[in-house]
Amino acid sequence: MNTRRRYAEVVRHFLSGRMTNLEYERSCDELLRDMDEASGKIYDELWKYYCDVREHRMGMAHGMTREGRRTAARWIMFLKSGRPYEYRHMVSPNGFIAFITFGLVRRYEYPNNTAGDRDYWPYYRKVDFEDDLCHPVLLSGTPNTQ
Repeated sequence: MNTRRRYAEVVRHFLSGRMTNLEYERSCDELLRDMDEASGKIYDELWKYYCDVREHRMGMAHGMTREGRRTAARWIMFLKSGRPYEYRHMVSPNGFIAFITFGLVRRYEYPNNTAGDRDYWPYYRKVDFEDDLCHPVLLSGTPNTQ
């Protein structure tokens, strides 16, 4: 199983409450050096949604809304899809702001609204997302590599 698929499983287990945030971070430690860009971006994005100061499990009690679950499902589906990450690498000052405020300020804005369909991130195009919805990897057993 490649690193991206392994990371998708770790994310799934963490967000479903099957592992704590500390177990998630320990699992990611061994995957981080081999992560592709898509996994790394999702790792960075997910960090904004949990507390890394105290041990806890994700789920409804920790603010997993219906929209949050949909977003997480899209991330996992993308990781399992085998699709390339097509967004350009851009440095955002928001990561620095979160770092220097110890995560207290986690404002995030996409730097350029002209590239890609941000409503379907990490998918670049809505049509790719919809195609993967219609042909789920978990049911077919093979990644969609069109």
